[in-house]
Amino acid sequence: MNRSRVKILLWLGVGGAVIFLAAMIPDFYPTEQEKNVRKQLNECASRIAEPNRIMTNALAESDHYLQIHDDAKAAYYTGVAIDASTNVTEIYFEFKPIKEKQEALKNARHAELIFKLFLAGGCAVFAFPWLLYLFLVPEKKP
Repeated sequence: MNRSRVKILLWLGVGGAVIFLAAMIPDFYPTEQEKNVRKQLNECASRIAEPNRIMTNALAESDHYLQIHDDAKAAYYTGVAIDASTNVTEIYFEFKPIKEKQEALKNARHAELIFKLFLAGGCAVFAFPWLLYLFLVPEKKP
């Protein structure tokens, strides 16, 4: 077989592997859609944390300003805790589908990465026998 053809086939395989590996680079960074979902998750998480912050501030203020009877304090604390838990439950039902959407986007990105890696591996496997041919088969004298 002509060695120049073998070199062309070898470079096609190596070039294909490099191209598919380079095509994987953008998949390592989140897309705009994933960034928006992450932003929504952060907003939900901050809204879940907000009642706890409000309750903590209310408890601190009540210790400072409401130096009344212990049972009045306990009733106040319980009311704040019930309001906070109700809000957290409502926000959780909003949080869960966003989290599932984030997982679906991440799984799709990983599937693309694996597919491109498979293609790059196929190109490398295609190039390997031609590389062996160049090194193992002696060049014919003209």
